[in-house]
Amino acid sequence: MAQNHAAFLDGTGKPLRVGASPMPKAGAGELVIRNHAIAINPFDGFQQATGAFLESFPVVLGHDIAGEVYEVGSGVAKFQKGDRVIAHCWGTATKQHEDAGFAEYSRVKAGVTAVLPPSISFIEGVAMPVAIGTAASALYDHLRLPLPSDDAITTGKVLLVYGGSSSVGLTATQLASAAGIRIVAIASERNHSLCKEMGASQVLDQKDPDLVEKVVESIGKKDTFVGIFDTISWEDTYANDYKILEKLGSSNLLITHPLPENVPAHVQAKMVFALGEFAFPVWEEWVPKALQSGALKCRPKPLVVGKGLEKIQDGIDRHAKGVSAQKVVVEL
Repeated sequence: MAQNHAAFLDGTGKPLRVGASPMPKAGAGELVIRNHAIAINPFDGFQQATGAFLESFPVVLGHDIAGEVYEVGSGVAKFQKGDRVIAHCWGTATKQHEDAGFAEYSRVKAGVTAVLPPSISFIEGVAMPVAIGTAASALYDHLRLPLPSDDAITTGKVLLVYGGSSSVGLTATQLASAAGIRIVAIASERNHSLCKEMGASQVLDQKDPDLVEKVVESIGKKDTFVGIFDTISWEDTYANDYKILEKLGSSNLLITHPLPENVPAHVQAKMVFALGEFAFPVWEEWVPKALQSGALKCRPKPLVVGKGLEKIQDGIDRHAKGVSAQKVVVEL
C-alpha cells in the first residue's frame, strides 16, 4: 500500500518539516490525487508567517496540485484512476491534513478538478486551480458576472484587474473576457503583452505617476463599471484603489488579503475566498473543454525551484523575494 508524506507547519513562523502523514481515502464525490507538481501561492507564505486562518498545529498547507488520479470516490463518474488532472485542495477549510496540497497524496473534491490534456505538462497546469477558485469568488460569488462561454456577447460591463500579470489576475482576465466583460488591467510594463494575450483590452503601467487619471480615462463612461479586483492587495495598491473608486463614483473593491484598517466610507471592500461551491459551475462546464481547446491558457509560466517535499520551503522563500509573471512550482 502506498505511503504518504507531507510538509508540516509546526507553528507560526516555523520552517516546514517533512514527515509521514495519513494516507487519504476518497469519500463520496472525492478523489485522491498522486501529486506530481505543487504550486506556491502568496497565501501560503502569508499563513506560515502569520498563522492566519489556522486553528491548531501541526498543519499542512498548500492548495494547487497537478498529478494522477489514484482513487475515485463513490458518485464520481467523470474521472477514472490514472487520469492526469489539476485540482484545488480545500485543506484550509476542512482542517484535515489529507485535504491539503503540500503532500505526496491529496484528497480533493471532484467538483474542483479537471482533466489535463496531454499537451499541458503538470508544471504548467498546476498554476491554475487556486487562480480559478479565487477568480470565481470575485466574478461569480461577489460580482455576479456571467460564466464564460464559446459564443459570449459583449455585456457592456468593464472590470479593473489590478495585478493583471499575477496568476489570479491572468485567470480572472481570461474568465471575464470569455464572458463578454471588458478588462482594463494594471501590470508592470514588461508584462503588458501577456495581459493582452489573455484578453485585456487595455493595460496600464503600475508605475505610471498618472495611473489613477489614466485608469479613469480608460474605464470611460460607455460601459458599466463593476468594480476593482485587486489581486495584489498591498498598501500602495489600496491607495490607488480608493482614489479610482472615488473618481468613478463606485464602491466595489475585491481583495485577496484580510481587510485593511481605515477603509474609506465610500469603499465597500470584501476579501475573496477561493474555497466554495460557487466555483463548481466554471470548473465543470468550461475549464475542461477550455483547457483542451486552448481557450484557457495556463499562465503564468512555471518557475521550478526543485523536486521533493523538502523544496517547498525553498519555494515559499523564493516567492517571498518577489516574482513577476511566474508561478513558483515544486515537482514530486
